[in-house]
Parts: sequence; structure tokens; C-alpha cells
Amino acid sequence: MIAVGCEDISLSFGGETVLSGISFSLGEGERLGIVGVNGAGKTSLLRIITGEYTPDSGKVFIAKEHSVGVLSQHPALDPDRSVSEEVLTVFSRLIREETQLEELRRQTEAGSAESADRYAAALRRFDEEGGRVYRSRARAMLLRFGFDDEMASVPCSALSGGQKTRLALVKLLLEEPDIMLLDEPTNHLDTSTMFW
Repeated sequence: MIAVGCEDISLSFGGETVLSGISFSLGEGERLGIVGVNGAGKTSLLRIITGEYTPDSGKVFIAKEHSVGVLSQHPALDPDRSVSEEVLTVFSRLIREETQLEELRRQTEAGSAESADRYAAALRRFDEEGGRVYRSRARAMLLRFGFDDEMASVPCSALSGGQKTRLALVKLLLEEPDIMLLDEPTNHLDTSTMFW
């Protein structure tokens, strides 16, 4: 099954052709590396695939119900958040559900039968969605990419370019998109992370 494809993509800026006749398709689990000099249109092609740019001609196909995640060259991280807080933004929905669960638990303990049923259903859904393990998943991924517990409390503004790229990659991997687009993924990375 084709996960993502481009058919005869062309793009121009100010009369200058950036892309012309680009066609390819990738099936589930396949990988494609796009190599070219700066200004060759690699980032523009990724932006067409995500819908950020509209091609002059051609079509993009993304399989139904497939999510797309992007690692950009310049990750957008909140400079005021700590590394840990930034990673946990991936799980903002679970964090909201966790807060709602706590409120339902309090109501249930206060004797509300209706709250008890709602609490049981919400807790079941929370468990099915990984609610009890998301914090440990985030910590394990941070450790895997060289962010120990001390680094987890550092503000994003204090990170080097390579650390910001690694942190953005951690977030992308935790989001688990069906299709990952990595724009210059090895920029500023150390050798071991590039190898990974």
C-alpha cells in the first residue's frame, strides 16, 4: 500500500523553477533520502507534501488516516519551558484527561454514583490510550537521546542547536506519526545520534 506519493510536482518562485516533474511513491515502511545542494528545493518539496506550499502543478497523495510528522531544520521550541515540559506537550490531551480523572475521583469519593460510572469509563479510556505510561515513555526517550534527569530541567533556551534538534526528534518519535518527514535531520547532531 502506498503511504505517500508525489506525481509530477512542479514549483516556481518569482519565475525561477525550483522543482519540476518530481514523482515518487513510498509504501509502508519504506524510506527515501533526498539529497541535493542548498537551495535545490528539498525543503520546498517537504512543505508541498505537508500542504504548507501549493505546487504549481502535480498532486500529493497521503494514505487515508495516516498522520504526518515533521522535523524541521529549525525546531520551534518554547524557550521558557524546560526540556521535560516541552516533551510532555506531546501528551497534552492525556494531561487534560488526567486532570479530569482527578476531579471525577474526588466526586466519586464524595459519594456521587454518577461520577463513579463516569470515572470508571474515563479511567478505562485513559489506560487504553497509554495514560499510565506516558511520563515513563517520555523519560525513557529523553534518556535514549542523552537528556538525563538534570538536563530535563534545563530551559529550552539554554540548549545548543544539536540539543534542540535531538529534543524535537524525541517529540516527533513520541507522537508516533505514520509518516515522518525529516528536514536536515543530522544538522548539529553528534556522531552517535547521527548514527542512530
